Amino acid sequence: EVQQNYVNKAVELLSKWDPSPKDDAALTLWVELWTRLGTQCLGQPLTPNAGAKLALMCGIRGLGDVNSPKPEHASQRRLQWRGACHAMCGQAFYALIDKDRQEKDSLESLQCMSVSQFERCCEYAMLTSTEA
Repeated sequence: EVQQNYVNKAVELLSKWDPSPKDDAALTLWVELWTRLGTQCLGQPLTPNAGAKLALMCGIRGLGDVNSPKPEHASQRRLQWRGACHAMCGQAFYALIDKDRQEKDSLESLQCMSVSQFERCCEYAMLTSTEA
Protein backbone atom coordinates (compact mmCIF):
# COMPACT_ATOMS: atom_id res chain seq x y z
CA GLU A 1 0.00 0.00 0.00
CA VAL A 2 2.89 2.38 0.69
CA GLN A 3 4.31 1.67 -2.76
CA GLN A 4 0.89 2.29 -4.31
CA ASN A 5 0.70 5.67 -2.57
CA TYR A 6 4.11 6.66 -3.94
CA VAL A 7 3.05 5.66 -7.43
CA ASN A 8 -0.19 7.62 -7.11
CA LYS A 9 1.69 10.72 -5.97
CA ALA A 10 4.18 10.40 -8.83
CA VAL A 11 1.34 9.98 -11.35
CA GLU A 12 -0.44 13.00 -9.91
CA LEU A 13 2.71 15.10 -10.12
CA LEU A 14 3.59 14.03 -13.66
CA SER A 15 0.01 14.53 -14.80
CA LYS A 16 0.24 18.23 -13.94
CA TRP A 17 2.96 18.69 -16.56
CA ASP A 18 2.21 18.82 -20.26
CA PRO A 19 5.38 19.21 -22.34
CA SER A 20 5.30 21.33 -25.47
CA PRO A 21 5.02 19.18 -28.62
CA LYS A 22 7.92 21.18 -30.09
CA ASP A 23 10.30 20.79 -27.14
CA ASP A 24 12.33 17.64 -27.79
CA ALA A 25 14.19 17.84 -24.48
CA ALA A 26 10.94 18.05 -22.52
CA LEU A 27 9.38 15.24 -24.57
CA THR A 28 12.46 13.10 -23.96
CA LEU A 29 12.25 13.71 -20.22
CA TRP A 30 8.49 13.01 -20.37
CA VAL A 31 8.90 9.54 -21.86
CA GLU A 32 11.90 8.80 -19.64
CA LEU A 33 10.01 9.64 -16.44
CA TRP A 34 6.92 7.64 -17.40
CA THR A 35 9.11 4.69 -18.45
CA ARG A 36 11.07 4.73 -15.20
CA LEU A 37 7.86 4.93 -13.15
CA GLY A 38 6.31 2.09 -15.14
CA THR A 39 9.41 -0.04 -14.64
CA GLN A 40 9.20 0.52 -10.90
CA CYS A 41 5.54 -0.55 -10.96
CA LEU A 42 6.56 -3.90 -12.42
CA GLY A 43 8.79 -4.60 -9.43
CA GLN A 44 7.99 -5.48 -5.86
CA PRO A 45 6.10 -4.96 -3.57
CA LEU A 46 3.12 -4.25 -5.85
CA THR A 47 1.14 -7.31 -6.83
CA PRO A 48 2.06 -8.43 -10.35
CA ASN A 49 -1.38 -7.69 -11.80
CA ALA A 50 -1.70 -4.23 -10.21
CA GLY A 51 1.89 -3.37 -11.07
CA ALA A 52 1.47 -4.45 -14.68
CA LYS A 53 -1.70 -2.39 -15.08
CA LEU A 54 0.01 0.67 -13.62
CA ALA A 55 3.05 0.08 -15.83
CA LEU A 56 0.84 -0.04 -18.92
CA MET A 57 -0.84 3.19 -17.87
CA CYS A 58 2.60 4.77 -17.54
CA GLY A 59 3.63 3.45 -20.94
CA ILE A 60 0.51 4.84 -22.57
CA ARG A 61 1.13 8.21 -20.92
CA GLY A 62 4.76 8.23 -22.02
CA LEU A 63 4.10 7.17 -25.59
CA GLY A 64 0.67 8.70 -26.07
CA ASP A 65 -0.50 5.25 -27.18
CA VAL A 66 1.29 1.90 -27.22
CA ASN A 67 0.78 1.84 -30.99
CA SER A 68 1.71 5.46 -31.65
CA PRO A 69 3.90 6.11 -34.68
CA LYS A 70 7.54 7.02 -34.38
CA PRO A 71 7.94 10.80 -34.14
CA GLU A 72 9.37 12.29 -37.32
CA HIS A 73 11.69 14.84 -35.72
CA ALA A 74 13.03 13.36 -32.51
CA SER A 75 16.48 13.14 -30.98
CA GLN A 76 18.31 9.84 -30.71
CA ARG A 77 17.89 10.03 -26.94
CA ARG A 78 14.12 10.43 -27.20
CA LEU A 79 13.90 7.52 -29.63
CA GLN A 80 15.95 5.38 -27.24
CA TRP A 81 13.57 6.15 -24.38
CA ARG A 82 10.58 5.42 -26.58
CA GLY A 83 12.13 2.03 -27.36
CA ALA A 84 12.67 1.40 -23.66
CA CYS A 85 9.07 2.36 -22.99
CA HIS A 86 7.84 -0.15 -25.57
CA ALA A 87 10.01 -2.84 -23.91
CA MET A 88 8.47 -1.97 -20.55
CA CYS A 89 4.97 -2.21 -22.07
CA GLY A 90 5.90 -5.62 -23.48
CA GLN A 91 6.91 -6.75 -20.01
CA ALA A 92 3.67 -5.39 -18.58
CA PHE A 93 1.51 -7.23 -21.11
CA TYR A 94 3.47 -10.41 -20.39
CA ALA A 95 3.00 -9.93 -16.62
CA LEU A 96 -0.77 -9.79 -17.14
CA ILE A 97 -0.81 -13.33 -18.54
CA ASP A 98 -2.43 -15.79 -16.13
CA LYS A 99 -2.75 -19.23 -17.72
CA ASP A 100 -4.88 -20.51 -14.84
CA ARG A 101 -7.55 -17.81 -15.00
CA GLN A 102 -7.73 -16.58 -18.59
CA GLU A 103 -9.36 -18.03 -21.64
CA LYS A 104 -7.30 -19.02 -24.64
CA ASP A 105 -8.31 -15.93 -26.66
CA SER A 106 -7.29 -13.58 -23.85
CA LEU A 107 -3.97 -15.37 -23.42
CA GLU A 108 -3.23 -15.18 -27.13
CA SER A 109 -4.20 -11.53 -27.26
CA LEU A 110 -1.90 -10.61 -24.37
CA GLN A 111 0.93 -12.66 -25.86
CA CYS A 112 0.52 -10.93 -29.23
CA MET A 113 0.44 -7.49 -27.59
CA SER A 114 3.58 -8.33 -25.63
CA VAL A 115 5.46 -9.51 -28.71
CA SER A 116 4.24 -6.48 -30.66
CA GLN A 117 5.73 -4.15 -28.05
CA PHE A 118 9.06 -5.97 -28.16
CA GLU A 119 9.01 -5.67 -31.95
CA ARG A 120 8.51 -1.92 -31.59
CA CYS A 121 11.41 -1.85 -29.14
CA CYS A 122 13.59 -3.58 -31.73
CA GLU A 123 12.55 -1.08 -34.40
CA TYR A 124 13.70 1.76 -32.15
CA ALA A 125 16.93 -0.11 -31.39
CA MET A 126 17.68 -0.37 -35.10
CA LEU A 127 16.92 3.34 -35.57
CA THR A 128 19.26 4.39 -32.78
CA SER A 129 22.04 1.87 -33.31
CA THR A 130 25.47 3.44 -33.60
CA GLU A 131 26.93 0.38 -35.30
CA ALA A 132 26.84 0.06 -39.07
